[in-house]
Amino acid sequence: MEKLLINTPQNVDIEYSLASVGSRILAIALDYAVMIGYAFLIFKIIELFFSHTMDSWLYMGTLMLFLLPVLFYHFILETLLKGQTLGMMVVKLKVVKIDGSRATIYEYFIRWVMNIVDIWMLSGVIGLVFIISTKKSQRIGDLAAGTTIINLKPKLKLIETVYEELKDSYEIQFPQVVKLSDKDINIVKKSFKNAVSKRDTTVINALATKLKNVLEIQDVKISNEKFVETVIKDHYHSFKER
Repeated sequence: MEKLLINTPQNVDIEYSLASVGSRILAIALDYAVMIGYAFLIFKIIELFFSHTMDSWLYMGTLMLFLLPVLFYHFILETLLKGQTLGMMVVKLKVVKIDGSRATIYEYFIRWVMNIVDIWMLSGVIGLVFIISTKKSQRIGDLAAGTTIINLKPKLKLIETVYEELKDSYEIQFPQVVKLSDKDINIVKKSFKNAVSKRDTTVINALATKLKNVLEIQDVKISNEKFVETVIKDHYHSFKER
């Protein structure tokens, strides 16, 4: 399954799976259940309390007015809930831009307009074909808006233990890490991850040596592997406190 890599404000790369066809169909089914339930409730309320006091034109006009939220359901909910509808929240899906950033109201509007083609024409067959056949699981509305839908159960691309023990009381060991840019630390993290997974001590030692030279750190009392891991933690915490 295709993945989408998102870099968080804390400079941590998180890998999300693109939403499967089954999960998207389930979310849509739940959304339409909500829409139908709402429409049925509105119809019953107006029929029960107001139909006898209105002529047919006023009755139909009032009914259409209160059913407008159904028509704009996806656009309104995705805008208010930052990329989710009620069905998506249950299934844990979210609309994002193709680069992983948050979609804008314009992209949500484009997706909503294209529902006419993706969902209403041929009972959703067109949208389904495009989701299955495109690399990023995009229906026509997604292609037009530059968006896709991700599964909100992330898979950390970095070593999960690097940050899991960071607390508010964490003390930075090497304040010199402020000399490293985000690009620098990303290169270090990726190289360190690969080296640790392969138990490549040569690369780990080379990383440690390079970091000590760049940061002008001497007399380190911990192992090279622990040193590199600490530098990554320190950089993360320094970035977090800015």
